[in-house]
Amino acid sequence: MKLSVPILSILLVTCRLSLAGQDERFVEIPFVEDQTFIYDFGTVHIIQPGRFTIVRTLIASAERMAFELKALDTLRTYCKRPDGNYPPPTDVFTLGPPDLPVKSIEVKTKNHGSLPGRRDQSKTASWYYPYKRLAAEERDGTFSQWELYLACKDVIRWVLPSPPGAQWFKRNCHE
Repeated sequence: MKLSVPILSILLVTCRLSLAGQDERFVEIPFVEDQTFIYDFGTVHIIQPGRFTIVRTLIASAERMAFELKALDTLRTYCKRPDGNYPPPTDVFTLGPPDLPVKSIEVKTKNHGSLPGRRDQSKTASWYYPYKRLAAEERDGTFSQWELYLACKDVIRWVLPSPPGAQWFKRNCHE
């Protein structure tokens, strides 16, 4: 079920104004097969007319959450590897045999430009879920696989000219 921004805005303002008790503070909207979005109307903050923020929580089945956490933990181990494509380990398929193509885990470092004396890089690891129940079904009956994307924050580098003592600090405090 899709909710347009104007309808959600009207719903939010109406519900925000009519909040009498705690029972009316939350609204649950089913999303896909085993997921539900919960909106907390107590957190609505109007930014400007027609624009607002609200806290949304996604609840999923225990089986799905266990799979997603396993996949995330698996991606973290790839952050230390060099750039490239790697086959996913078989123990990540906790939801049974995949029913969509199994794609490689991709590790990629991206340079974000450089200034004199500085180079910005970020590294990511990503993988597409190989299950129809975790994919979006298109109108033509095909499935678009959802991508799990992890920014390897410990690999982001800012290379600056080193002041005296910086090499000692890096070697003894960051390794």
